[in-house]
Amino acid sequence: MGFNKLTCNIVLLVLPEEPQLNKEIQNLNEAVVGGEDCHVIISFSGVEVVNSASLSSLIILRDLLNKNARRLILCSVSFPTRCIFKVVGIERLFEFSEDKATALATLESGNAPANPAAPG
Repeated sequence: MGFNKLTCNIVLLVLPEEPQLNKEIQNLNEAVVGGEDCHVIISFSGVEVVNSASLSSLIILRDLLNKNARRLILCSVSFPTRCIFKVVGIERLFEFSEDKATALATLESGNAPANPAAPG
C-alpha cells in the first residue's frame, strides 16, 4: 500500500491486514530513518488485530518520530486492537484519534497531544 503525503509535513499510512501490516510499518520506519521529516497518521481502518511484531514496529516508529519532535497519531483503531494495546500496557505510549480527518485537523492546528504520556 505505501504511505501518502497529506501535506508537506504529514504522512498517512493506511494499514492492510497481517502479515503485510508489519512490513508497511517497517517501510515507514526506514523512510523516517532515511530522512522523511514528518508527522505520521496511521489508519487502522482495515485492521482487526495486530501481532507483537507490529506492536514492536509501532514503538520503534514512535521513538524515531519523538527524536525529531514529530507526532504519531493512530486512528480508526478497532475495539479488539485497542484492547490489545491496553492489555500489553502500551496504550499510554500512543496518541489516538477517531478518524483520519480528526487526526489531520489535530496536527494542522498544532494542538498538544491528547494523551499527556505520549510526548509530542
